[in-house]
Amino acid sequence: MLGHAEGWFYGALAGIRVDHAAASANQILTIAPRPVASLSAAAATHRSVYGRIASRWQRDGTRITYDITLPPGPGGTIILPADAINAREGGVPLAQARGIRSVEATAEGIRVVAQSGRYRIET
Repeated sequence: MLGHAEGWFYGALAGIRVDHAAASANQILTIAPRPVASLSAAAATHRSVYGRIASRWQRDGTRITYDITLPPGPGGTIILPADAINAREGGVPLAQARGIRSVEATAEGIRVVAQSGRYRIET
């Protein structure tokens, strides 16, 4: 039973996913946190062969701040809920932030392809 809870926590709530069979390098690491109304924050880390991966989100009223770390190497994909369309990183629109390769709205949310690094994304 603990395995299922742990899988939900890492893979859904914190959204850390590692797929070594991914078709492209930026798909190996995916961070897709899913905040839930009954929690005000969640955080998880994972030590991968690439280094430390971290995902944290915290709710403050209607705003959510996401702190994400992608280790050196392939970079990764960050998928945020659709309501994050006006998200900012470092005080600038997400698409203009340093290290962000692309931002697009998809059926699963806001898909951000990013280089390795630390990001603080505010919605």
